[in-house]
Amino acid sequence: MKINACIFTCTNGLGHIRRSILLADELNNNGVQTTIFAPKNTVIYLCKKLNLKTPYIVDFDTQTTINDWKDKTAINWIERIPDISNFKIVVSDNLIEILKIRRDAWISGSFFWHRSIKNFDRKIFLESEYLIENLEPNIISSRLFSANYFPKKNLHQVGLFFNNKVFENVKNPRNILISIGRGGHAYSKVREFIENNKFDNLPIEGKILIDPELYSNSMPNIFSEAKYNQEMYSSLLAAIIRPGIGTLTECLFNKVPLYLFYEDGNYEMKYNASQIRKNNLGYDCENISSCWKKCLKQISLSESFSLSELEVYNDFNGANEASKKILEYYK
Repeated sequence: MKINACIFTCTNGLGHIRRSILLADELNNNGVQTTIFAPKNTVIYLCKKLNLKTPYIVDFDTQTTINDWKDKTAINWIERIPDISNFKIVVSDNLIEILKIRRDAWISGSFFWHRSIKNFDRKIFLESEYLIENLEPNIISSRLFSANYFPKKNLHQVGLFFNNKVFENVKNPRNILISIGRGGHAYSKVREFIENNKFDNLPIEGKILIDPELYSNSMPNIFSEAKYNQEMYSSLLAAIIRPGIGTLTECLFNKVPLYLFYEDGNYEMKYNASQIRKNNLGYDCENISSCWKKCLKQISLSESFSLSELEVYNDFNGANEASKKILEYYK
């Protein structure tokens, strides 16, 4: 009988769904019939960008954004899921509430929500700690960004999740990316930065690429919408970004110098930035203005700006490693 699996994805930003799609693809390639519980249109959109076959999808939104966690409704997703008792393997990306109904579920991700938000609800925090400490779930996490508070027992560390089988990495660096990501909450800061600065006589040949939600036709001609495809990432001279793992992974694969900013009180972003800095893969900056100043200074100092003073990261086989670890467990 064919083994089946289901993957639940946190819907705060695209990184969680992207990681789940890549894991589903590896499981499917190893004969596991895998179903993703996630917003259907988003899965189809990302599969097209990743050049992957679309898996089985159950159209499901966990409604677990940062705001949902702050208003204490995020944990309600577990009450809305259908019967999953027929699935041999259950994986939940960043959502440990699955353990309430499947004690054998695998948790995928680099952080726990209850440890990542300032002033998190005390009751939910204690419930979350109880699930982790008493059920000791298998956890799959990246070696680079795995939270230092993760329990060592049943922790499986892997590389970053990236589909490096289908892309020819042809670099043509000319653009700068400024991106806060779909999980971000500092749009007003970025808008304010754009409105209060002049963008003429810049030492670049290309464009400043920004989130489509931030772009408007009234902006200077040097601005353009970010497409978030491989062609865009391979065109980057530098990236000024909020350090979500999805965007970080794309930039690291394309060897793009990183300048990181993030909102106060988000411990996940703070930790990701600290790991980038610690491993000499980029710069942890105070805010977007300091990112911009440092970026322009370094570009101006070199006619051929590159990663010469930064390390190069090369560990992108996470989905394959994770799939192997899961399947070995069930042998």
